[in-house]
Parts: sequence; C-alpha cells; structure tokens
Amino acid sequence: MEIGLCMIVRDEIGRIADCLDPIVDLLRDIVIVDTGSTDGTPALLAARYGIEVLRGALDGANCNSKAPARNQAHAALDAPWILSLDADERIDAPDLEALLAMPDTPSLAGYFFPWHTYRGDSVVEDYKLCLYRHGLLSTGCAHENVQVDLRSRGHAAAWIGNRVIRHLPDPAKDAWKLDFYTARMTCAIARDPHWYRYHWFLGYTLYQQGLIDDALGWLRTAAAAESPRFPVECLNSAMLLASLLTARGETGDAVATVARALRFLAQVQDDCEVRINFRMKPWLENAAARLAGADDTPLTPYAFAY
Repeated sequence: MEIGLCMIVRDEIGRIADCLDPIVDLLRDIVIVDTGSTDGTPALLAARYGIEVLRGALDGANCNSKAPARNQAHAALDAPWILSLDADERIDAPDLEALLAMPDTPSLAGYFFPWHTYRGDSVVEDYKLCLYRHGLLSTGCAHENVQVDLRSRGHAAAWIGNRVIRHLPDPAKDAWKLDFYTARMTCAIARDPHWYRYHWFLGYTLYQQGLIDDALGWLRTAAAAESPRFPVECLNSAMLLASLLTARGETGDAVATVARALRFLAQVQDDCEVRINFRMKPWLENAAARLAGADDTPLTPYAFAY
C-alpha cells in the first residue's frame, strides 16, 4: 500500500513533532492544513520537515466544520491511501510499516483501527476509521468523518485489530472542548436536523456534563430515528438512553428501547461499521436478559472517547 498523511492543525507546536518524528520518512507524501496557528506551528513544520502548510480557515457560519479543511488536504495528496491523524494521535513506526506491507485490496476502501484514548491511568477503548482511499470525502459540521460518504458509495471497510492509534488529548482542554463541541453540535442540528450523528454526540456530551434531562431528548431522537445512514450513532443513543432510563426507574421504557435497538441492529448488521462494533450486540443482549429477569440494577454504558 502507498500511504500519505493528511492533518489539520492549529497551535500544535508542542505536540506535532511527537506525532510526525517516528513516521515522517515512511510516508509517500504529507499534506497539512493549518487553520490559524499563532504559536509558530507552520514555521516548525517548514524548518523540521520541509513541509509547507496549506492555509485553511474554520467558518463560523458552517459551525466551524473541519470537513472543508480535511477535504482540502485530501485533494492535495498524491498517495492512493490517506492516513488521517490529528496532532494528539500516534501510530508507531512498526505498525505503519506493517500497513505499508499489506496488499492493496481492491474490494476495500477503508480500515477501522482500535483507537485508545489515554486519560491519566485510564484508557478508553474505541475505534476510528483513519485509513481510507483517496477520493472519499469528509462530511458533517461537527465530529466530521468519511463514513457517510463511504456508505453512500456502497464501499466496504475492514477491521485492523492489531495496529493501534493512541489518542493523547490535553486534559487542560477538556472543559473547553465540551463547551466548544456543544455549541458546534447545536449549530449543526439547526442546519441539518436529520444528521443524527449530531444528536448522538450532543446527547453524549451533555451526559458527560451531568445534564441528564437535556441529554435525554437528543438521545431519544437519535434512537428513534433508526437511520441506516447513521446506524451506530442510533444504536449508541439507544444504549445510553436505556441506561439512563433504568437509573431513573423507568424500566418499561428501557425494555422497549432495548427491544427496538435489537430489531434495528438485525436490520443493519451487514453495515461495515456495525460489523466491527464488537461491543454493541453483547451489551444489548445482556441488557435485554437483565431487564427480562427483573434485574433492576442500573445498566452501565461503556465509555466513548471525545
């Protein structure tokens, strides 16, 4: 496989070298779009690696979506495969070398990786599609990704379970990120109320802040949508919704929520992202069994990175 790297950066002078140093010589090409650094990040990239960044900007009228900047980077890349990383993400050189040694399988357009977020002594295990074919577009106004475009084109993606992307967020930015993404997703829902990825992430972000009553409405909307365009987001919403309902003693609604989610899961089980989401089906089946057995202890959702 021939792989190039695309990145979107802003004020990453303290982290960008740790991301690039181990892998920069392995990549066919690198395209980085800077969206307004004031800390010298572009100068560092030029001096250390000879990378001349492209200039981009986040548009408040478009909810500060990063999708245009990501697609700007994609369009400028020559490599047929795109590795998309942020400055706080890491892939080890041996893992990248193993990817480069893989055959270029024509039937696949992307690969999901384990995505481990480190916060102090804890690790949140999630996944991310961060290697995909040139030509796929990043879409959305918040929590942008290429999965929607991949689905719309009828392409397939596979799981790479033994190559991990490590995510090392700056904890000092946690409060800012919660506020920023809450504002972005509220803006995004106003622009496209049927893009249920926004509802899921807004519900989860409000839940993270302890705003349960506010979270419930967004989670109900996404869970009830049962959208084949956003199957995982709808199932995630159903899981968290059922958990919150049991905690509130609303067991009947929780039972109905889990039952609907299991029926929807059966309808979308062949979706490439649903297939690699190894936690969802066991969680829903366990929840259904517990609720059927009159186990009234609260259901516990598994954690997601943010």
